[in-house]
Amino acid sequence: MSNTLKTTLLLGLLTGLLLWVGQALGGAQGLVIGLVFAAVMNLGSYWFSDKIVLRMYGARELPPEEAPDLYVDFDETGPYVSAVGESECAT
Repeated sequence: MSNTLKTTLLLGLLTGLLLWVGQALGGAQGLVIGLVFAAVMNLGSYWFSDKIVLRMYGARELPPEEAPDLYVDFDETGPYVSAVGESECAT
């Protein structure tokens, strides 16, 4: 089963659970509140999932001083520049 399908099923199950709880606690009005709450949670998960995971794992931006090999200096002449000439690379 693909990850996209698993994620869709999980979010659908969560939405159904929130709708059920909302309807059980507040009737029709609770159902609408549950729907709004589920929509906010699903949209938040969609838009901010990358930031949520990075924060969970304590990720941080790595400055060039700590790992200079991971950074490329585009000002220096590289193999592409020497192959086509500097005038064609400048924008």
